[in-house]
Amino acid sequence: PTAIAFMESLVKRDRAAVVCDLLFGLPGQDAQTWGEDLAIARDIGLDGVDLYALNVLPNTPLGKAVENGRTTVPSPAERRDLYL
Repeated sequence: PTAIAFMESLVKRDRAAVVCDLLFGLPGQDAQTWGEDLAIARDIGLDGVDLYALNVLPNTPLGKAVENGRTTVPSPAERRDLYL
C-alpha cells in the first residue's frame, strides 16, 4: 500500500494517536505542492501534524548538490512563506 493508505488504515484502527511529520523547503517544492501535501495530511484525519523546515547541511549529498547547482531549494523568504 501507499504511505497515504497506510496512514489511513492506522487512523481507522483508532488505537493510538497518529501523527505525521512533514518537511517544507524541499528541492522543487513550491506553495502549490506544499498546499497539496498539507491537504492530504488534513484529509487523512490525523491526530496531529508536525512541520519542520529542511536544513541543508554542508558536506552532505544534498548540501553538495545545492552548492554545485545540481539542485535548488526554496530561498529563506520562500521557506518563510511556506511556514506561514
